[in-house]
Amino acid sequence: PPTENRAALTIHTAETAKEAGVKFILVVSLPTTGFTDTIFGRQFTEIETKVSQLGVPYSFLRMPTFVENNWGSKDSIKNESTIYSPVDPTKPFTPIVVDDAGKAGAAILANYTKHFNTTYTINSDRHTHDDLAKAFSEALGREIKYVR
Repeated sequence: PPTENRAALTIHTAETAKEAGVKFILVVSLPTTGFTDTIFGRQFTEIETKVSQLGVPYSFLRMPTFVENNWGSKDSIKNESTIYSPVDPTKPFTPIVVDDAGKAGAAILANYTKHFNTTYTINSDRHTHDDLAKAFSEALGREIKYVR
């Protein structure tokens, strides 16, 4: 859940699943796990550490941001020809589409015994937010700016 107590809630859910006798736990995580200088890094490091110590086979499916998050900029692109974000526009990132995330999770769960105690990181082609603004500009036939 997208909340400050994400780690506590997720760990409690995993502990409850263990008590219920589940045979496998699939955890959706982030590639920034291990970077404890960020809130997400701290949260997911704690989650992965605790889940891996439960004694229940698990798999961590680390995913970056979703391409579909770009819909959050729809109105500013439409009305202001601008994408607003706090992210450095020159830093590359690797968003994925939600459908691919679902397929990856389903593939793991369909044969979960082959994925005991594993970590997978899904990613895509790298691009920057400047590249994203350029792609929107080309697709829409007008300049789309990126404002940090």
